[in-house]
Parts: sequence; structure tokens; C-alpha cells
Amino acid sequence: MWKRYDYLTAINEIVNYLFNAFNVKRLDLIQCVEELLEKDKSINDITDKQDTWINHFIEERHKDLYSMRVLFSAITNWSDVRRKSALLKFISNNDSFDDFEKLPIEPSSWSYSGSGIPYMQARIDYLSSLAALLPGVKFLKHRQKIEQDISIWKEQIKNTEIRELLEYWG
Repeated sequence: MWKRYDYLTAINEIVNYLFNAFNVKRLDLIQCVEELLEKDKSINDITDKQDTWINHFIEERHKDLYSMRVLFSAITNWSDVRRKSALLKFISNNDSFDDFEKLPIEPSSWSYSGSGIPYMQARIDYLSSLAALLPGVKFLKHRQKIEQDISIWKEQIKNTEIRELLEYWG
């Protein structure tokens, strides 16, 4: 699909079909979009094409929270840079806090080996970088939500440090 000259149209047709299909559950829809956006190593510029399609999709559907939640759920495991870019595209088209707070802006699950503290700190760093990109009164609630999430991660780090220390000396 991504090799076609008209890939935007083709991907849109597939996604529109999936979104309009009867009995497609949200989790199945998320999985379909994830698979559609999987990396194909044989296509050199697939990342650019995917980002172009995502920007187009956001521009077209930024007021459709269901569509945005599916999209952001499908890309939660992408790099921080790409997720941040998509989120900035979204808020440049839709500055509603109510919609923003319902978007999955972080992975819903995670795994690591060893201490979880570096992963948690990376989440804090990512969220802090997001907050810095939301200036002014217009995005005050957005920043407050992100700062609440940062506080939760900081508390989680503190609890993990205590637990790991007790395990070490236990």
C-alpha cells in the first residue's frame, strides 16, 4: 500500500472502510490501524509517508474523538518524537482540553528488565518536553494534566526506589 503513488487515497479508503464497518470493536480497529502502520523495511521513505498520512488523518478528523483515540492508541509504542509530532498536529487543529485529556499520549503497557526507574524517568522527560510545547493560558489545563502525570511518575519512582532498596537489603 505504501509503495503506491496514491497511498494517501488508498490508506484513507481502507481506514474509512474499517471505521464504517459494522461490528468492528475498538480494540480490533486499533490493531488494524497498528498493522497498517507497521514498518515495511523494503520501503525507504515509509516513515515520511506514514507521518504524512497521520497528519492528513488528524487534519480531516481532529474533531472526531473516537478516530483520534484509535489513532493515538495505534501509535502509543512509536518513538517519543513521532508521537509528540502527532500530538502537536492534533492540538494545532483541536485545542479542546476535554478531547486532549482523553487521548492516550503514553503507552498503556510497558516492560523492562532490571530497574524500572530509567523507564519511568524517560516518561517524565517525555511529558516534560510536551508541557514545554504548550505555552500560554490557552493550554494551561493541558499543562496541568501533564504535570499531574509527571507527579504520578515521580511518586512511582520514589516507591520503586524504596522497594528496590528493601529488596537489596532484604
